[in-house]
Amino acid sequence: MIQILTSANYKTMPWKNGLGSTIELARDAGQDMQQFLWRISMADVSTNGPFSIFPDRQRLLSILEGEGLRLNFVQRGLQQTVKGLDVCAFSGEDVIESVLLDGPVRDFNLIYSAAHFSAQMKKFNGDLTAIELNSGAEIILIYNHAQPITLELDQQYYPLNSGESLKVEKNSDIQLIKFLKNTPFTGVIIELYAR
Repeated sequence: MIQILTSANYKTMPWKNGLGSTIELARDAGQDMQQFLWRISMADVSTNGPFSIFPDRQRLLSILEGEGLRLNFVQRGLQQTVKGLDVCAFSGEDVIESVLLDGPVRDFNLIYSAAHFSAQMKKFNGDLTAIELNSGAEIILIYNHAQPITLELDQQYYPLNSGESLKVEKNSDIQLIKFLKNTPFTGVIIELYAR
């Protein structure tokens, strides 16, 4: 299935720890915060504070807007800064205190079950290079964060406005996804591969 997702499809959900809310772009059929096998979302973070805990899940995190975050891994005594094109991978079970680097941010998240999927996230910031994606992923989600773009999927064209996403499921038999040449792309590409 190929689907363009807009703000009408997105859902605002409370954070699991109750300290804020997230905009859920897409997820599998799991109905609660423990049962889903994957979930893609973005969240506005305006204060320092703890991350929610997600047992038996892995997380990938990037920054869409703002200077970035410093993640303090409490149990491991480690810190990691996430900004720009960075993608941070960590366990959903990690106890994390986040610190804003310089004001509020909007982050982009994938939470997934590593028992069922492997995953990758790529962040782009105005890249002009023609992008081609030939992927065997079970799920591909392309989130466009800036100016309108057009994607070509096996000679069919799909326009994406700012804030819209294209979700491609493996059973759609799409072989190749192309970004039209010389179109700057600011956004995120996520690929979920079934194990």
